[in-house]
Amino acid sequence: MRTDLYQAFEASIVRAFADQVRLTSHRVQFDFRTFDPLNFYKTLQPILIEHAEAKSPAEVGSGMRNLIVMALFRAYASVLRRGAIIAVEEPEI
Repeated sequence: MRTDLYQAFEASIVRAFADQVRLTSHRVQFDFRTFDPLNFYKTLQPILIEHAEAKSPAEVGSGMRNLIVMALFRAYASVLRRGAIIAVEEPEI
């Protein structure tokens, strides 16, 4: 799982999330955790770390979940589809 492409994607999503969340009053970090080392790809879980406490995205508000989605789009565009353009139809959501 530690291929160059995966590491670039992981670093990109962490940077994208940090860039977006810095504009808010929250101090939250983004990371991936695994729960089953025998089935790594199936159980790759995004988590948020706030005040040293790991939280599932299901435990936070919709605004924070939207930041995760946007960070995923940005990381995908920068690492896997270099030069891709992301268009958001309803940015107020």
